[in-house]
Amino acid sequence: MKKLLFFSILSSIVILSFGQKTNLRKQENANPQPPKEESIFRQFLFNASRTRINKDWSLMADFRSGTNETVQFFPVQAIDLKTNEKMNALEIDMLIKPLQTNILQSLGSTLTITRTAWVGLEEIDDFIDFVEKFIVPNIKQKFKEKSSEYIFKSKELTFKFLVDEKGRRLTISINNYDFNEVTNSYFEFWTEAKVDNIDELLPILKKVKSKNLEF
Repeated sequence: MKKLLFFSILSSIVILSFGQKTNLRKQENANPQPPKEESIFRQFLFNASRTRINKDWSLMADFRSGTNETVQFFPVQAIDLKTNEKMNALEIDMLIKPLQTNILQSLGSTLTITRTAWVGLEEIDDFIDFVEKFIVPNIKQKFKEKSSEYIFKSKELTFKFLVDEKGRRLTISINNYDFNEVTNSYFEFWTEAKVDNIDELLPILKKVKSKNLEF
């Protein structure tokens, strides 16, 4: 009798588990996530079997939040060592602190995540145009009981500049290429500090465009 009861419970668990997995597959199929676009620079790095990567730290735009999260923009150059083909891009390095678990908080541990994205040459002109026409002229803009947000999207980056009556906010999101879950589809950084320095991006973008990177 006990064996019969045991096998009956075990069968119920297996059926329930199978049903949950089936429902999960149905939900995934019902809501397929579009593939993330990749810059030509990321594709260049992926396809080359031997590469040299040069980074120019002398020209950098650095944004930091109140919790010491950071985003850095600087020119980068990749060289295919077999073909000697060169390609420039804008690199974005992001360091953020995701929500901490209770276990980490109790141990006094701080988890940080670093991710990199690139804006390729095919998108640089559009980014320059966006910063020159919509960001720089509106850095000092102010509103009362109103808000306005300027948004630029590239294949790997989303750049937002919000102006409202309280001040100005910069939000930067980069694609997450390591996970497919909806909740982990991108990483986000925001700050209200040093927002006036967004125009520091322009000389960096123009240097990437000019291909004037010597090492």
